[in-house]
Amino acid sequence: GEAEANARLIASAPDLLKALQVAKDAIEAYAKDHNSDQPTDVTEYLPFLQIAIAKAVGIDNYFNYGY
Repeated sequence: GEAEANARLIASAPDLLKALQVAKDAIEAYAKDHNSDQPTDVTEYLPFLQIAIAKAVGIDNYFNYGY
């Protein structure tokens, strides 16, 4: 039921956060390596990762998290 689904989500939260952080780091490295000011299909997702990570670590305003 819903309680079990919530428990699974909570249990997986550390792994999900780590996956978001790894993906964010990979996209940032890609963007740095390609020296492009123009967003690409990949880099356009970076703000979504940044917001999710900030929320997961308790930052209400992700703009204050250094993004």
